[in-house]
Amino acid sequence: MAYRPPKGVRPPQLEGKRTGRPKGSRQPPQLLRDMRWVVSHPEEQDKTQAHKHCRAWLKAAPSSFLMKLADLEKAHAARAPVVEPGKAAAPLKEDEGPARVRKLIGRLLGEDNP
Repeated sequence: MAYRPPKGVRPPQLEGKRTGRPKGSRQPPQLLRDMRWVVSHPEEQDKTQAHKHCRAWLKAAPSSFLMKLADLEKAHAARAPVVEPGKAAAPLKEDEGPARVRKLIGRLLGEDNP
């Protein structure tokens, strides 16, 4: 019989390695997954009630269905990207606004006091 570590202890061969889904990743919302299914599969392949409801929505009001699908896709894509261990996050762009304001204030104050 093979060695089986106690519950909560990682096997030695997996130490230091990630298994499964990347850290911090999540599935898209169920509604988004169902809407994607309806758009990409024929009606005969609908399996769940959610698929059937989404299909009926697509047939009844395709424009509102597609607008909601686009909104959900946009919200899902806007989630913060996961930074993998060992990789640096992209540097943030420096906001130039405060520097421009200080420069403008200095110029304006310099004009008032010759």
